[in-house]
Amino acid sequence: MEYSIDTGVSYSDISEDDMTLDAGELSSIDPTKDFQIRVKETGSEEASALATIDIIAAPSVTFSFSGNDADKLMGALTTMSYSLDGGATYSDVGSDDVLLSSSAIESMSSSNDIHIKIKEVDSSEASMVQIIDLVEGPSAPAVTRDDSADTITGMTTSMEFSSNSGSSWTRYNNNLPDLTGTITIRIRLSPTNNTLAGQSVSLSFTEPAPPSGGGGGGGFVPIFIPPVIPPEADLEPGTVEVTYADVLTSISGSNDEVTVEVESVEGTQNVSIEPEVLSALAKADKAMVIDGDQLDVTIPVGAFDNYIIGNNEKLQMDMSELDNDNLSEELDDAVKDDGKGLFSVGGKVFEFSATIVSDSSSKAITSFDVPLTITIKLSKDELKNVDESKLGVYYYNESTGDWEYVGGAFNAATGEIQFDTSHFSYYAIMVFEKTFGDMSNHWARSYIETMASKHITKGKSDSVFDPDNNTTRSEFVALVVRALGLLESDEPETLPYSDVSLTKWYYSEISKAFDNNLITSSSEFYPELDISREDMTVIISAALMSTGGYEILDESEVDLILEDFEDADIISDGNRSAVALAIKHGIINGRTVSTIVPDANATRAETMVVVSRLLKIIEATLFENE
Repeated sequence: MEYSIDTGVSYSDISEDDMTLDAGELSSIDPTKDFQIRVKETGSEEASALATIDIIAAPSVTFSFSGNDADKLMGALTTMSYSLDGGATYSDVGSDDVLLSSSAIESMSSSNDIHIKIKEVDSSEASMVQIIDLVEGPSAPAVTRDDSADTITGMTTSMEFSSNSGSSWTRYNNNLPDLTGTITIRIRLSPTNNTLAGQSVSLSFTEPAPPSGGGGGGGFVPIFIPPVIPPEADLEPGTVEVTYADVLTSISGSNDEVTVEVESVEGTQNVSIEPEVLSALAKADKAMVIDGDQLDVTIPVGAFDNYIIGNNEKLQMDMSELDNDNLSEELDDAVKDDGKGLFSVGGKVFEFSATIVSDSSSKAITSFDVPLTITIKLSKDELKNVDESKLGVYYYNESTGDWEYVGGAFNAATGEIQFDTSHFSYYAIMVFEKTFGDMSNHWARSYIETMASKHITKGKSDSVFDPDNNTTRSEFVALVVRALGLLESDEPETLPYSDVSLTKWYYSEISKAFDNNLITSSSEFYPELDISREDMTVIISAALMSTGGYEILDESEVDLILEDFEDADIISDGNRSAVALAIKHGIINGRTVSTIVPDANATRAETMVVVSRLLKIIEATLFENE
């Protein structure tokens, strides 16, 4: 055979079966001209009829390591995929103008560049590949260290550094981490435009030798403790200052976390933390718990990695319960939101803030690299006449003037509600009361209203839930994904299902479920078919096992659990263990005492009940492990 890339003006021989065009030929293809292929003319036979292949133009995506759109594939759409290994493998674009992860950025090379194309969908072929050129980074910078003075000379703001062997990098802004201890800093020129980061140089610092004790015996070597720098910034009244000396014993102990107790002063809990404390916690891989009389905050390792806190600065965390005089009109109106079924519990609004402060400046921390866990304590009086199953945490979106649901797990034994957050703001505990006109006497009413209060379901309309109608496979997967709070993977796997289109509303939810092993690989998913009770149970058991601590049952226990059901023999052999697991933990019951009816379609009410029971198990497990 032979082919033409210029609508038949000239032809080239196909030199081997399934031949791959080289990069030069690919780059010269004009998508406005036909790509033609035919069987060549021989001595006795004329050339065959032409086969014409439509060429889809390559996308027009831009990328830069710097600027407002740094590390984003600008112009990329979810209908596209990209490759960072020279086209060997491709990853789907998870969102428009996707932000590439730090690990993806570090994997880039000038030899592979960035390849991006419009994906093959149904009958449409993939487009031509756009290649975004990446330029090799410069050589290592000429920086030097002075170990005795704990300084580095030659640093500029065009450089970046890493104190964790290159796992993450921070742009230099005239601040460096504490160099007084044993630490190795890697420094390189930052990537900019389409030029990769440069080669790095490593500078090592050591702790100063402890003073000699004079006289031998015993071989004892005293431990060097860094000096505690006195505060240079004035502390707010009632602020608890946390120094290295305060937590040294706890950090050195066998406990998993370091706890600092704080008393509330006029509704406010303030904590000032020295940078040495955060460094020591990171080295010991321990979280810090700020234990207050009205709320606790757990700071995990790495929460402030993107912020440089200098030797003369401190991390100030303020946690306040606002009184009526401090509530703005907008906040006050939001708490009293009686038109949407949203009611404040205890009438409290909490304001959280984190700031890096010194004697002359302050810099707000707007987000955390790892979510903080906040626990708010509610009194018996505040919980009086409250349906605790509908409690939730809401944060105030100042740009929209709305309270937005965050989540929260309530511990009935302690009266505490716990939630994770990646940013600080105004938070309140509220109850969302929602019911539907067709639920007044339904057996699953309480379950469905609880799920609605958690914003996991909204019903068919504002007044209709339709509890006895069937649930589709895609609807049930979306329900479980929302209940578990699953997020998009940094590098989501390509879905194997030919019937799950990128343009459908459920594509993202099914993708999250697949990435988290809630559903298995096959050629089709049948997203718009009704889900059977058996398949519903298999997915809910996979969700239970994904939370940890639950395993597939052995065959003897499976047989023991299922022997009470006369129709257990119609459950697929591969699903028997999953069904037995759900029955064992009370997530699913039979439709009657003696039947499971695994092949029947699951109703909307049944799906709400099993997901509600799953969430109760997850919450109970969360508090058992504390």
